Amino acid sequence: MSENAVNKNKPYADFISEVWSKKLSVLLDKSGVMMQCVNKDYEGEIKAAGDTVHIRSFGDVSVSTYTGSISNYEQLAAPSQELIIDQEKVFAFKVNDISKAQSNIDIMNGYLERAKVAVDLVKDTFLLGKHADVPAANVIGKESAPIVINKNNIYSQFVELAKRLKNANALTTGRSPWVVINPEIEALLIQAPEFIHATQTG
Repeated sequence: MSENAVNKNKPYADFISEVWSKKLSVLLDKSGVMMQCVNKDYEGEIKAAGDTVHIRSFGDVSVSTYTGSISNYEQLAAPSQELIIDQEKVFAFKVNDISKAQSNIDIMNGYLERAKVAVDLVKDTFLLGKHADVPAANVIGKESAPIVINKNNIYSQFVELAKRLKNANALTTGRSPWVVINPEIEALLIQAPEFIHATQTG
């Protein structure tokens, strides 16, 4: 039996898996709401699931009154956090050659786009679920008694949120603060009287 005859019976995903992988990686880099909001500086140090990445930061430095000489030197602290890679996700599907021949669309691009959407949803769901770990001082309202947002109070709620984040040193120097909202909140913001209309900017 010739090699060509054998290949006709194989799903084409088997022999272009590397192409699929590279193409999907490019797609994933360009989308996902929450992946645009997280620190990805340490991705290159991750080799496999189960790895632990030690992230070092800088501790506080004390300031004292100068009396003409320096006799006491502070022992600097180097606090660190551990990033534990404890999750792995996978998707797998098979498309036979006959399906490719009978289709008039690009199967690989089509299914990779759907796979990207599925992966993005998994990542966003996980990261948005972390709101339960936010310190109480940075939370406005309670899930058991949420604040009812409307166009008249939404601006003041965002101002209060920004204040709390600044007091908690949660805003990075040189970067503007941001917030993730859904279409309903966006609609209320646009209606808020604090927004300046184009007719009032002259």
